[in-house]
Amino acid sequence: MTEFWLKHHWPTVITCDRYGGVYSGAAWIAFPLECIPEAAEGDDNDCAEFWQNYDEPVGKGATPDEALSSLIEAMRAKLAQ
Repeated sequence: MTEFWLKHHWPTVITCDRYGGVYSGAAWIAFPLECIPEAAEGDDNDCAEFWQNYDEPVGKGATPDEALSSLIEAMRAKLAQ
């Protein structure tokens, strides 16, 4: 999956963070998924818990392009493990 994603950058979803980065740490977030994990957009408690426990590759940035670049780096790091 990781090699495929790095070659095609698909699937990818990029969105403006619901809480402006309060829990995620960035205004924009990118996932190598077809949709955003529900808890990442949930209420305060769900969102806080999600970001405390999420350990899969995710991109974060001040812009959508930065979030995608960050995700590419996170996926490269995962592949190198």
